[in-house]
Amino acid sequence: MNKLLFQGITDAAGFVGGGLAGMFAARAFGMDIFAEGYGSASIGGIVLCGLGGGLGLQLARWARTKMRKDDEQRNADKALEGGINHVGSLVCEAKNSFFDNPMIMHS
Repeated sequence: MNKLLFQGITDAAGFVGGGLAGMFAARAFGMDIFAEGYGSASIGGIVLCGLGGGLGLQLARWARTKMRKDDEQRNADKALEGGINHVGSLVCEAKNSFFDNPMIMHS
């Protein structure tokens, strides 16, 4: 998937999910963000909804960064493993060619 598309989808999902969680938390405290006028309960609900959206967005970004770091570590481990195997095979080839050379006197 395109990197920017994935970033946009995860950011949107985190923001909307966090906003909904904030809205439900506000309702649990008796605040209605859709109430008529701008009373203290309505403002408090809007603030909780905004905080939830921001926290959800940050959680989505944290998860995406952690996932990317895990992928990079997994790729580095594979590259290191491949490099060690390659060096080991080179050492074995050099050792075998040394002992198979009839021009070298072995003691």
